[in-house]
Amino acid sequence: MQTLRGLFLTSTMVLGLPAMPVSAQTAVHATIVETDPKTESVLHANEPLSVHITYQSDVPLRFETAGYSSGVKIQKSVAMNTVPSYPAGSGEAIAWLSFDKETSIDEIRIKISDKYWKQLDSLSVPINMKWNGITPQKWRERAPWVTQLNSIHQSMTSQALQASASGSGGGFDMLDILIPLMAWTIPLYFLLQIYMLKKYQGAWRKAALVPLLVMAPLLVYTGIALFAKSNLWPLMMLFITPVLSLYLIGVLTCRYFLQRAQA
Repeated sequence: MQTLRGLFLTSTMVLGLPAMPVSAQTAVHATIVETDPKTESVLHANEPLSVHITYQSDVPLRFETAGYSSGVKIQKSVAMNTVPSYPAGSGEAIAWLSFDKETSIDEIRIKISDKYWKQLDSLSVPINMKWNGITPQKWRERAPWVTQLNSIHQSMTSQALQASASGSGGGFDMLDILIPLMAWTIPLYFLLQIYMLKKYQGAWRKAALVPLLVMAPLLVYTGIALFAKSNLWPLMMLFITPVLSLYLIGVLTCRYFLQRAQA
């Protein structure tokens, strides 16, 4: 429960809470040191392009990655790193992105924000990177700094989730009800889906098949995120499955009342 609550809170922050003001005297200096792989490479589907960043700042920082082609941000079929708050002072950070479809980018941009998601600066590096959309039989070996910084990054993300979960106070919170309900819709969906596909025929069966158009790619995405050891792997399932369950309940209800009306 606490883990799901933390995931929910972190995801809603990533999706864009209002930024809080920061001091105009904020001093931030960041540099892109290197990338893995190098700036001209071809990657398989879902293989990450990692960016090594060094920084010096008097406030905590977040680093978000985006890929561009001819000045246009590529937003389809993209996966990116979580965005924990790195501590103030001097340090190293990692940001990454990957694509599961055939994609080419010629620029990487790193958005630098404070811990309240207010943008402070940005970095850009020209690059010639392609994803071929082919699932690899074996993942490429990553540079040692990627493994090291990824471990730190994952640890910081976990700590942020735990802090979000434990810092909500002791009073009543609607999330304490909402999140368990959302989680329970996952087994409910599969029970409804199996039951309706077995029992329904004709147009009703076709109506019951519609959620599979969403669930099939969702399962693939969730499996890839879990395999990649992402801390946020269940989020898409948590958000989407309630909608699919409500759809199936709607079909079930409509069929029930139509059958009663015809009896």
